Amino acid sequence: MLPGGRVVGHEGVETVVEVREDVENVDVGDMVTTLGGPAFAEYYKTKGCNVVRMPSGIDDYTLWISEPPCMRR
Repeated sequence: MLPGGRVVGHEGVETVVEVREDVENVDVGDMVTTLGGPAFAEYYKTKGCNVVRMPSGIDDYTLWISEPPCMRR
């Protein structure tokens, strides 16, 4: 955490803990890569369009170096 309470990071690999009713691309419990952090915060919210569900079975290292914009289909 930076002075003033700011948290850094703009891309993250997270587990979804809550989803608004109008979000259709992810579900609670999904492992996702995100754009628009703060990625080092314990929790943060972002737009559904900034989240990409990661396929199961991907190793942690690959998840950590993923580039969310490149994951779009």
